[in-house]
Amino acid sequence: MSTIRTGDILLERFDVIACAHCSQPIDTAEAVPFTQILCPSCGTEMRVPARFANFILLDQLGKGGMGAVYKAYDETLGRTVAIKVMQQSIGQDRVFVEQFLQEARALAAILAEIFPSRAAIGRVRARGETRTAPRRSPRHPAAAHYAGPLAVLVSDYSASAAEILAAVVQHERRGTIVGASTPGNVLVCVRWPLPGGGELQLSVYDYIGPDGRRLEGRGVTPDLAVPPAPGAIPDPQLEAALATVRHLPATSPPSAASPLGTK
Repeated sequence: MSTIRTGDILLERFDVIACAHCSQPIDTAEAVPFTQILCPSCGTEMRVPARFANFILLDQLGKGGMGAVYKAYDETLGRTVAIKVMQQSIGQDRVFVEQFLQEARALAAILAEIFPSRAAIGRVRARGETRTAPRRSPRHPAAAHYAGPLAVLVSDYSASAAEILAAVVQHERRGTIVGASTPGNVLVCVRWPLPGGGELQLSVYDYIGPDGRRLEGRGVTPDLAVPPAPGAIPDPQLEAALATVRHLPATSPPSAASPLGTK
């Protein structure tokens, strides 16, 4: 088995594969991964696979500045999955990778708690990509699957994964979004070091919400708009959220600086 580099992602190439129809061995040592070939014995059309760790890569679904997304067969789980492989240069940025994983795990864990079945969570599109695969929330076997009333507090500080969570909850009508509009900051950025110690930060991935619209620059408009009142006790936004989950009419507390409004 030899190796082949796509961008700076190193894949293993299969020298020989078996025809899916007649099981005849086919020489693929010089074939480019994911191209179509014909079995010389029966004429069956096949796509040339490749390997990455314990995954047999069956097709490339998309490619962008951060890396590539593949349809793959996971030999450990014994099933077909979709995996994203980061460019090596990005994967070596430990700070970025850790931040990326933390947000992904947190969002996945919360969604699994409040959606017993898998919910549509939108699409991610890289620069230059024309095909995007819809994403769905994961199933977590240990999740409690909370099915009670839900309110999500948002403000102009709710960005990135927090905005995606609010957008999914609102689209699925799983709960009430309370507070102020979010800023619409969901682009995935990558940082590159520059000569002299500087750093270039470039947005490489866009997020398309489950409603089919870009969230960047638009944000999430709350179902129940409650202006912030810094320092107010009790907090009017929190009180409105509590009233919502208790199924009580939301009223503005006397100490609130601004009246409560709905939108």
